[in-house]
Amino acid sequence: MPLHDVGYRRWNGSARGFGGRWWAITNKGFEIALRSYIVRRMIFLAWLPALYFGAGFFLFEKFVETNTTLKQVQAANDIVEGVVEGFEKGLGEKGIDIELTARTPQALQERRDQARQAVNRSWLGGIIRSLGGDGSQNVLDALTNPDEGQRRKTVWSWMILQFIRVPQGLALLLLVGWVAPPLIAKDLRTKAFLLYFSRPLSKLSYILGKLMILVVLAGFITTLPACLLYFVGIGLSPNLDSLFQTWDLPFRIVLVSMVHIIPACLLALMFSSLTTESRYAMFSWYATWILGFVSWQAIRGAFLYGGPRTRDTEIALNEGGAWMYLSLYDTIASAQSWTIGVSDDYSHSLPAFIILVALSLFCFSVIWWRISKAVLI
Repeated sequence: MPLHDVGYRRWNGSARGFGGRWWAITNKGFEIALRSYIVRRMIFLAWLPALYFGAGFFLFEKFVETNTTLKQVQAANDIVEGVVEGFEKGLGEKGIDIELTARTPQALQERRDQARQAVNRSWLGGIIRSLGGDGSQNVLDALTNPDEGQRRKTVWSWMILQFIRVPQGLALLLLVGWVAPPLIAKDLRTKAFLLYFSRPLSKLSYILGKLMILVVLAGFITTLPACLLYFVGIGLSPNLDSLFQTWDLPFRIVLVSMVHIIPACLLALMFSSLTTESRYAMFSWYATWILGFVSWQAIRGAFLYGGPRTRDTEIALNEGGAWMYLSLYDTIASAQSWTIGVSDDYSHSLPAFIILVALSLFCFSVIWWRISKAVLI
């Protein structure tokens, strides 16, 4: 059969600009990833914990609504504010006892201490203590805070942080560890990068396209369900005051997610770029997380059971200590706690941020070097 009209043809489609060419790589990579039955099952299972944490929001709002101890604290706080406000306006000379005014804050503090003990013994306090983590004590204290807005914001922030850190952190570890290893390693093994760079595509666009595959997948199982949990909390609130009290939480959720997603995805891509065998990249990925976490827990256990509890060991146990940064998971957790506002310990969060930024830059540099070396071959 003869062939006719063989040769170059005019392109009739729409061409993307230079800055958007990475999206073609991301779009195709995302499509290929979703073809995998395992990836689809991972994404489905990653959304299941949102149901349990949604129930947690409901139980918290119900606890605040029905707990008589918290209502007594609120009533005592209203009395204090009324007495102090009246005294400041000069009503003390018209019937308000000055001695009563002095005793009232002390009575309120006693009432708060009683409420704090009652909350610690309650089922909600038991759940918070069992989950632990940074900021758990702040949450227990916030439950007896008469300021409804501050109480709700602290508890919601902590619950969302636990959701992103524990179940979604594990889901991200498994999903990225499955999808990321072949992204660059397969291109190096099959010489597919020659096809990529035969087009007007820069190395930055190539890396960004590969990175965004992981970022979109990770955001779909962390950022999106966390934002959904926030709006579930708004729906369960008795009024729209909760929206004004916690308006910044969606922005903090995005930042907290990116603190984990960006360094983790760059690390996964770096391992993928260092080998042509995906299994080696996958092994390196899991080994980095597991060995770091186990090493820190072993050191922490040695401090806990290996000798007397001195001030230095208390700092190492409660605030982390320098050995904590061996674990990438705990380093990210420290930065996330400060980002969402659960922890105000900037002395440990600042080194965590520095480590994560340095790690991200190092991983990006290695990926750039490997791609540049492959293109020159």
